[in-house]
Amino acid sequence: MFSRRLIRFQPTFRSIPYVSRNQNPAGHRRLLLRASLPEYKDRLGKLFLQSEGQPLEKRDAHNEAQARFFSQNSDAFLISVPEAVEQRIGTALQLVPALGLDSRVLDVSSGGLDVVRALKARGVRDVVAVDVSEEPLAAIRDKNPPTVCGNDLCVRTWRGDVADLPSYMGPVDLVVFCGSLGRSFDARDALLRSSLLLQSGGHVLICEPLGRDWQNAAAAADPRHMPHALPGREGLEALTADLPLEVVRVEEGLDGGFAALLHLPPSRRFEGAPIYIEGNVTTGFGRGSKQMGVPTANLPPEPLEEQIGHLPVGVYFGWAQLPGGEGSDGQAQKMVMNIGYRPTCDDGGGMTVELHIMHVFEGDFYGAPLKAVVLGYIRPEMRFGGIDDLVSRIKMDIGVARAALDRPELLEYRADPFFQP
Repeated sequence: MFSRRLIRFQPTFRSIPYVSRNQNPAGHRRLLLRASLPEYKDRLGKLFLQSEGQPLEKRDAHNEAQARFFSQNSDAFLISVPEAVEQRIGTALQLVPALGLDSRVLDVSSGGLDVVRALKARGVRDVVAVDVSEEPLAAIRDKNPPTVCGNDLCVRTWRGDVADLPSYMGPVDLVVFCGSLGRSFDARDALLRSSLLLQSGGHVLICEPLGRDWQNAAAAADPRHMPHALPGREGLEALTADLPLEVVRVEEGLDGGFAALLHLPPSRRFEGAPIYIEGNVTTGFGRGSKQMGVPTANLPPEPLEEQIGHLPVGVYFGWAQLPGGEGSDGQAQKMVMNIGYRPTCDDGGGMTVELHIMHVFEGDFYGAPLKAVVLGYIRPEMRFGGIDDLVSRIKMDIGVARAALDRPELLEYRADPFFQP
């Protein structure tokens, strides 16, 4: 539990001037003090003792409360952090391999300049900082003015929830949650949305420079503004069980802080792959071609229970063949496959197994035998705002699958003996 004692900052602390043009258009200087680590922890901890109740049930209301909380306490949040905190952020970033000049990084709600400064110290030039609050973004823009040319490598800011970040802001090589995952409305969804913005082979870094115990105490004291405790390895593995991310490293005593590194495998292989399935193509709901322009071949799920019954519902990819086809119609072709219940369409039709084969066939193949080898996993099944959003995501899934299947270790499965010559 946090101490309730009053924090008194001594005049011996090093002060750093900071001017926010958005908050302070007249140009007056705000004095930011560099506190000691214990006082910094106590000062922030004191804010989370002022609980306003239980977590909010709607994402928009949660984000509004977060923005208001930060705005009301911006003097505390935007204080120049202790050198120990800067060092812990830098140490956490050392866990990320190949981070440097060519990396693009998404900084999610870190609350100010500290992560951006640490990234620039690693040579990173391309950063997108996202936050639901304006104050930290203004502080970042003040020290990193936007460039005139939109394609220049620079630090950009975007106000909003990472779940709403436009896809054109990606892809990125690294997503950083520094003290912010516990403040998100839905921690799993924040990681899911981040994984969709990652390049294959990219990473997610979750860190808390004040330590996991500190953040969990804040979550216990103020679930309105810190609705989630920060999980350890087992908790992270459970949280990401149906996501395409692997927990590769967790450091609990990292110079007094906490850091966890998650990885999106370049080939997106999942445990148990490859999986071989076959069956006769059945008639689906007719939406794939007519409504979405993405024709699908449906397989009855019941006979495939043994092969796919243990898999999370979601989008997979691999190779598929119609053995009786003529010419290229009979060759193994790239495919994406959805296993699930179509929540966006909400037709209540039960589970389906739908394959979109990346090939233009000469005719219909209803009733024809189909074989497929499932190699990789893209994402869990999601509910979208409408058919247009669903189609846009399906097209991105197709692009991900097409690129992954060109990797030599996946391309070789096109000649798998399972497929008939």
